[in-house]
Amino acid sequence: MLAVSAFIVSVAVLLGYAYKDAYLSIPSSASRVTIMHVPVEAQPTPRAFEGPYQTNDLLKGAKRLADGIVRGPETVLADKEGNIFFMEETGRISWAPGGQVEAHQLYTDVGGHPLGAQFDSEGNLYVCDLGKGLLMIEKGEKGEKGEKGEKGDARKIVFLTDRVSDESLIDPGTRIHYANDVDIAKDGMVYFTDSTTLAAARFQSTGLYSTLETSHLELYQGPTGRLLSYDPATCTTRVLAKGFYFANGVAVA
Repeated sequence: MLAVSAFIVSVAVLLGYAYKDAYLSIPSSASRVTIMHVPVEAQPTPRAFEGPYQTNDLLKGAKRLADGIVRGPETVLADKEGNIFFMEETGRISWAPGGQVEAHQLYTDVGGHPLGAQFDSEGNLYVCDLGKGLLMIEKGEKGEKGEKGEKGDARKIVFLTDRVSDESLIDPGTRIHYANDVDIAKDGMVYFTDSTTLAAARFQSTGLYSTLETSHLELYQGPTGRLLSYDPATCTTRVLAKGFYFANGVAVA
């Protein structure tokens, strides 16, 4: 009874969000959600807070960086030279040269919504854009300006893929709907996630996308996330695995 009540409440909250901020679309597939009771004896035992998990105050010395300067960064990463990069929800990729936030400036603008990002061995920046797929920003020269007169405007944005290659054994020729996170192996192979087949939830008030709310909608649709690979040598995109609930982060060990 408790599980059913929780389900009803979650649906009500979902609809409340929809009317509150006016999503463009909401799938009517809540009937696919399976609710099951897990016996107490089958539930995992909570890990004790000891060893590396013991309570500590290490984060008390943490400082907020770029507060009020960058907008909704999904990913923050640093390169080998100590530069810090921010993937902003507005489509901008900004950076702090040398890690100096006061020198924060535009690196480039992909015009979409960059999520995950990673550098290759040459310093090129691979980016998963929510709607555009897998992109690469060539390293370029420091301080170089393009036609718009902004630093970073001259950096070349290379479109890599938004569709699975016909050579793939799984889902050949299908579209990549929601490129999310990316990592690169030592051999140069690029691995990235395609979170869902759903259209991204988008707020009419701002025009910006909401990754969080789209992940909530995926729970009602069912698992459609995938893990993919992109081979820079052959420009081939393959699906390696599928059936994940909102496939998000990926890391190569």
